[in-house]
Amino acid sequence: MLRQLFACDFYVQIMPDAFQLTLLEPPYPQLQVQANPGFTSSRLLVGQFSQASRCLREALGQLPGKGWVKRSPRLLLHPMALCEGGLSEVEERLLRELGLSAGAHQVRLHLGNPLSAEQAQALLRQAA
Repeated sequence: MLRQLFACDFYVQIMPDAFQLTLLEPPYPQLQVQANPGFTSSRLLVGQFSQASRCLREALGQLPGKGWVKRSPRLLLHPMALCEGGLSEVEERLLRELGLSAGAHQVRLHLGNPLSAEQAQALLRQAA
């Protein structure tokens, strides 16, 4: 009950030079943001950390969560490209740091098929 008053959870799909955010509360609004300049390099999905962090932080501010008090969100980050064969320890850390630098208090990573909003909520609940 109390968690719902302060909840602000997002599912963030990371694509080359773009983020697609889904606020994990009905009606599950989505926002797609294209970074300009881009943050992807030829080898890394997030090759320009500061640009990606700024873009994600601004995008999170455009989808406010419900609640009485604005608090840092929980993020489920899902890299959608350049992750064949899994992520290295360095890439995992980079993505976690990206979420934290954008203002999140908790970051979880997901690899695999795209998730529905309900599936993303369930994964974040497991992490709590």
